[in-house]
Amino acid sequence: HNTLNIYSIIGMIMAEGLVAKGGILLIDYTQTLRERGLSRTDALAEAARVRLRPILMTSATMICGMIPLALKLEPGAEARAPMAVVVIGGLITSTVRLFR
Repeated sequence: HNTLNIYSIIGMIMAEGLVAKGGILLIDYTQTLRERGLSRTDALAEAARVRLRPILMTSATMICGMIPLALKLEPGAEARAPMAVVVIGGLITSTVRLFR
């Protein structure tokens, strides 16, 4: 029951930045492995295995940090709660989709 407001839009930008960071980590390491002579499929599998932990840690940190704001536990959090909801939803969705 949140509205689309400036905080929601800021949350979209934050989530997109974090998702892009995870994608860049995977692509960069995949390219490094390809330069070392691995095939495309092997490089993708290895990059996903090696970079899974840092991406999950970044996502989990942001999600856990946004939970109090999304639950409106702090005074004045009602205005900023939509940002937290957008970030949490975006990170959960993108992280699951990234490694499925």
